[in-house]
Amino acid sequence: MQRTEFWASMSELASRVAAGISLFIDREIELAKLEASEDLDALANATRLFGAAVVLAIGVAALLLTSAVSALTALYLWLGVGENLATALAALSVALILALLVWWLVAHASAILRKLGKRIDRALTVFGHESRPHALPPLDPDRDDRSLD
Repeated sequence: MQRTEFWASMSELASRVAAGISLFIDREIELAKLEASEDLDALANATRLFGAAVVLAIGVAALLLTSAVSALTALYLWLGVGENLATALAALSVALILALLVWWLVAHASAILRKLGKRIDRALTVFGHESRPHALPPLDPDRDDRSLD
């Protein structure tokens, strides 16, 4: 075998390897797209199911609140309160209980967010960033950013 034939066969081998690598990469990309598409379909289905569950949960909560008002109305009627006043007191009682629950949830969520904000500020400080990374730097009137230095 002569030198030129050797280099010709080596270049042919190299081009075949390059073509094979290119084909492999193309097929890997196609596979990744297919897997991502399947993942997105699964995510969309899960989101639809979760949305339906939320709608049904809201309906269940409304029925439970109505039942609580009805039960309290019956209790107030049994205690001898007038019908209109019993209904109003029952609705007010349920509303107050819900208002306290909402206040408690908001207070705890706010406390968690404050702690998280402090931890984020501390982490940004550790990594050498300002505590407000989204804040714009102060304007320097002597500097002209329009020039390309």
